[in-house]
Amino acid sequence: MKAVKLAIVDDHDLFARGMKSLLEPFNYIETVITASNGLDFIEQLKTTTTLPDIVLLDLKMPKMDGIETLEHLRRDFPTIKCIILSMHEDEQFVLHLIKMGANGYLIKDSKVLEVKEAIDVVMEKDYYYNDFLLKIMRKGLTNNTKSQKKPKLSNSEELTEREIEVLDLICQQYTTQEIGEKLFLSKRTIEGYRKKLLEKTNTKNTAGLIVTCINRGIIEPKRY
Repeated sequence: MKAVKLAIVDDHDLFARGMKSLLEPFNYIETVITASNGLDFIEQLKTTTTLPDIVLLDLKMPKMDGIETLEHLRRDFPTIKCIILSMHEDEQFVLHLIKMGANGYLIKDSKVLEVKEAIDVVMEKDYYYNDFLLKIMRKGLTNNTKSQKKPKLSNSEELTEREIEVLDLICQQYTTQEIGEKLFLSKRTIEGYRKKLLEKTNTKNTAGLIVTCINRGIIEPKRY
């Protein structure tokens, strides 16, 4: 298993310490940063020589909350993947965070094995959708289809047949290498399609791409 450098950002010290302790048995996961708020986290990122691969990010924190922290990450540290770990369950709020660039969303009472699974999947696939998030996405699609006649992309560009084919395989959680093998295309070509999909949908990463396409009725939310 590939080593994972982790950051935990939460203003509840007991929770942060507990999460770090619970993940310690998984030897390939190393917690390299802990912070009690977003401001402290961003400051640590500016001085550290070892950036984390993933951050478990709380939302409600003093000085700088999780939303503002995510904005900073996407602007200044785009390689760091972000899994929101919060008690907020409001549907529009959750979807908004995914569209902002969060790679996954977990409720704080999630079992440690699901947290570990989310870390593994985000590292490999770039996003993690559990039943909680899929339910929200399905409901969002149902509501949207009542008011939308035909889904359109933000810049009025239609997806090509090949782009939809790549998008479908992304939703099935295939890696870039695996998609290339299935379609008999190079990894570089698939990366090009992925980049074009992000541009056409005005999204920041794979997680946001899928949510946006579901909300616009381009793809159907289902368990692949």
